[in-house]
Amino acid sequence: MPVAAESEPVAVVELFTSEGCSSCPPAETLLNELNAASLEADGPRVIALSFHVDYWDRLGWKDPYGDRRFSLRQRGYAARLEGGQSYTPNMVVNGSVSFVGSSRRTAQEAIAAALAAPVPVGVSAEVVSWEQDALQVAWAVEGGATLPEGAQLSVALVEDGIVSDIGRGENRGRTLRHDAVVRAWASVDAGASGRTAVTLPEGMQAHRGAVVVLVQMPHTGVVLGASRVSLVDAGHGG
Repeated sequence: MPVAAESEPVAVVELFTSEGCSSCPPAETLLNELNAASLEADGPRVIALSFHVDYWDRLGWKDPYGDRRFSLRQRGYAARLEGGQSYTPNMVVNGSVSFVGSSRRTAQEAIAAALAAPVPVGVSAEVVSWEQDALQVAWAVEGGATLPEGAQLSVALVEDGIVSDIGRGENRGRTLRHDAVVRAWASVDAGASGRTAVTLPEGMQAHRGAVVVLVQMPHTGVVLGASRVSLVDAGHGG
């Protein structure tokens, strides 16, 4: 199986967004561009994650990808980085820099700074088995590094190329394209190596999917390392 190792600097770019937010499409366009550039052979080491929050759902359009867990994740960042204020669109880079997600210049500066800094932890990831909709994802910390006490590892399934026709709410009548949408999310205590199971959600197109492994300090939010494996490159989802 192919193994994707991120021992070089990496910028994890999280976008908190909603299909019900009229200010979000420009930020999603920016994230889509960052994601596409990162997938090129010589592209920057950027890992994009689009978290759809649920707090817009009451205003006329229920985002089918919205999840309360993602709203709570954003709330944790907001408490540390935004004076407690959650808003969309909101980008967070490597868990330590937060800004309006449509600000292209700020995003470029934050990503450049992240890619200029040494990565604290190199992480490798591999899809080791796939039976029906159940994936077993293995991870390992590279070079015998020791993780700080309390480090948490999260595994995400992300999907590119989602197209939504919006029927109500602020984006009524618009067709939106989403990349790097987090479709499944699981967190475990991080060790030097391990495995976890992730279930492919109903309707997800595996050939447009990838697994992202993220090591993070939950109390500070700082990202220690990350890895991305395309499901097609891993020998699945074709």
